[in-house]
Parts: sequence; structure tokens; C-alpha cells
Amino acid sequence: MIRVLVADDHAVVRSGLGELLRAPDDIDFVGACADGESAITTAIAQRPDVVLMDLQMPGVDGIEATARLRALLPDVQVVVLTSFSDRERILAALEAASPGSAPPRAASRRSQRRLPVRSSTRTSAERTRHS
Repeated sequence: MIRVLVADDHAVVRSGLGELLRAPDDIDFVGACADGESAITTAIAQRPDVVLMDLQMPGVDGIEATARLRALLPDVQVVVLTSFSDRERILAALEAASPGSAPPRAASRRSQRRLPVRSSTRTSAERTRHS
């Protein structure tokens, strides 16, 4: 069972993702938050395996919340959600979520589970070939 938390300031997005995540039998939807501070508090209480994190939220944004989560709960995986294509913010989010920034720990069974993800993005090798 994969435990998933959603953090997004748009109620429609939170609701829609919640509905999608409640359907599969192997996903446990543990909650939805409207800002980064709530995401951190809820993640500490609920211990999700994955947090779907919006970058642009009021108060504590997704970048800061991701960095704080990775420091507090290094086994939590963060998937960034954004409608923005601002390269600087996306790179900052990747840096905040980087496993290399977390303290070294032995891999737990919990961190070895994976959420199935479909992506249409190309790998860096594919981008190089197509440039």
C-alpha cells in the first residue's frame, strides 16, 4: 500500500486528485493540504510515502516545504506539481527534493516501494539526441 498526501492551494485540484487516488486498491490517500506548512504538519502526522506538492502556494511554498520535508522525513518521496514553466523555480524544486541533500540512511522497505508514474518528458540522453 502506497500512502499519498496532496498539497495544492486549489480546491478543485485537491478534490480531483483525491478522487483519483481513492480509486486504486494499492493507494491510501492520507489527506490534502492547501499550503506548505499544512503539508509538513500533515506529513509528520500521517507519514505518507509520497507527497504530490504544488510549487506555488501561499505562505510556505512547495520549494521550501519540500526541502523541510526531506530534512524531517528523508524517506518521503516528493513529486512536484506545477503549471509554471519557470526553469529557475523548477530547478530549485529539484534541488530541494534531491535525495543527496538528505542525511544518509539505510534504505527502508517503505522507501523501496514505488508509485507508478507515467511521464511524457524525455530523458537528458533523449533531449541530446533530438537537439
